[in-house]
Amino acid sequence: MNGAKLTGANLDRVDLRGALGLTADQLDAANNSERAILDERMLASLGRTGQTAVARHGMPKRQRKRPTKLSVDFIFETVKPCFGDIFLLCGYEHHDFPPTGEYGFADLQDLGVEQVDDYFAICVNGEPAVWVFPLIREQVAEHHPGPFDGIRLELDVARSKLKWSNCVSRFAAALTIPFTQK
Repeated sequence: MNGAKLTGANLDRVDLRGALGLTADQLDAANNSERAILDERMLASLGRTGQTAVARHGMPKRQRKRPTKLSVDFIFETVKPCFGDIFLLCGYEHHDFPPTGEYGFADLQDLGVEQVDDYFAICVNGEPAVWVFPLIREQVAEHHPGPFDGIRLELDVARSKLKWSNCVSRFAAALTIPFTQK
């Protein structure tokens, strides 16, 4: 910061921790310099006071309330399908994981479900809008052939809420195995 001209600069919440060569005159020439974030070393060397918690960690981030993701779990009560069974959502059988039974997943192939890594999704413009996650003990299962205790339908893109709602209804109607919806 040696020789930097800060006259009129707005330093409100500007993080200056670790800046080298900063002087008290430079800070005094700036607007809102009392709200700049300075580390403890700088506070001491410039003869200023400040909140040490802010100096150590920066201004607390505003907690932006994110909407809760919409999701529904279908927990299978008796029969537990495997990866090959759920893969039928894509419209064909997986060559390494043949289906083990008729559970109604093949009847949902018109939803346009694609495999995305270990999971499945209905994509809009190439991006997942509705996720279909296989579950084991109500946790998303990764790299697992099954059997699965359930599946989760989760909305990923808020503007696809109607698509997600339609999927929930379709799954509830098409599954031929007993399940509990949570």
